Amino acid sequence: MAQVGKRLAQKAVDWTRLGQNIPAAATAQFNAFRNRHETIKGSLSKTQPKPTPINWEHYSSVVKNKALVEKMQAGYQKVSVPYPEDVESASIAAKEKAIEAEIAQTSKITKDTVAKLQQEIAKIQAQKPYEEMTTDEYMEANPDLKREADREISEIGWR
Repeated sequence: MAQVGKRLAQKAVDWTRLGQNIPAAATAQFNAFRNRHETIKGSLSKTQPKPTPINWEHYSSVVKNKALVEKMQAGYQKVSVPYPEDVESASIAAKEKAIEAEIAQTSKITKDTVAKLQQEIAKIQAQKPYEEMTTDEYMEANPDLKREADREISEIGWR
């Protein structure tokens, strides 16, 4: 458990970026949460992964009642603290990989979309300004609109 806690304590939180997304009304709560997180993270980083072993020889030499030390040592050795079985880490790791794959796919799609939109922007910026363009030039630049306009005109019967 301490190993998982230490691993979590090593994760860096970008408090500045998070703070930018917090409404002004919730700033005090956000700061309280941040302080609590930092306090817990600090105490968690101080914990040892394994407890310091008891030096029974030292206690045997210092304590006059040797039977008491032996009884305490026997009782200590009988104590078995069950450690919960880790059944979620594999599931969490699989979910993380799936999310990372989804993020990569979404990022690729977004980059492709941005590239297409930049091409469209470049195409629009390369066009002659509307103020200087004639109707025929505009229709020539937009053949779909020309076909639609011709179809509507033919339906009305102006030609």
